[in-house]
Amino acid sequence: MIHLDFAKRLAVKAGDIILKHMNQQVETESKTSGKDLVTEIDRMVEKFIQQELTATFPNHQMLGEEEAFASADKYKQVLDDFHSIPFIWIVDPIDGTNNFIQNIPGFVVSIALVSYGKPVVGVIYDPITDELFYATKNGGSYLNEKKINVPHVDHLNESVIGTSFSSDTKVRSLTVRNIEMFLPKCRTIRVLGAAALNLAYVAKGRLTSFYHFQLSPWDVAAGILIISEAGGKVTTMKGTPYELSESSILVSNGFIHQQMLDTIHVKN
Repeated sequence: MIHLDFAKRLAVKAGDIILKHMNQQVETESKTSGKDLVTEIDRMVEKFIQQELTATFPNHQMLGEEEAFASADKYKQVLDDFHSIPFIWIVDPIDGTNNFIQNIPGFVVSIALVSYGKPVVGVIYDPITDELFYATKNGGSYLNEKKINVPHVDHLNESVIGTSFSSDTKVRSLTVRNIEMFLPKCRTIRVLGAAALNLAYVAKGRLTSFYHFQLSPWDVAAGILIISEAGGKVTTMKGTPYELSESSILVSNGFIHQQMLDTIHVKN
């Protein structure tokens, strides 16, 4: 419980820092393109988290989104070594940066502890709603101290599906192609702008499923544990077992998973 309690406190503290800078003018810059932005607050929060982690668990490693973009070689090495690392914290300081920049609710702090390639602690905190989603391996999933489970929805036409847009133009086109495929078959589709928030919502039952073709470990490490412990299912878009080195992901309540796979197009 020491790791979970620490991660929960850290996520809330990080969320408080983010809220203090909301509605303020913040410096932004592009990472891979003008669609993929980072702010000084992303970096500030990640630095804060790293300092807290280093002080508390000096023998643990950390992989943060902004650090990974600054050091591509180190990131690649971590991906190659995931299954041999005893403890590594995977952090997205602000998932939903574009929402934060535009002062739109829908951004979260995501913190996961991964052991030998598998998440063992996952925390997602929404500072706007003060909702704290969390899970431990074999310990269940919770929202603000109350246990959560995916609901029994077993038909695609009763489902609300989430997706999100990549900064890559080709991947965006593929996402839109699948929206066109799903819309006639599901109740509706939501684009929230933060992958981790989508995953938390699947675990809670606010969404029935979520798909994305191009995500990174910091987007999903906490969320896939929260979904799994809530009784949901996590695979790649092809239905194969999901690993943190994968880029495509499909999550659901489990009951509609095969229907999702039967509908998804993985090529333009």
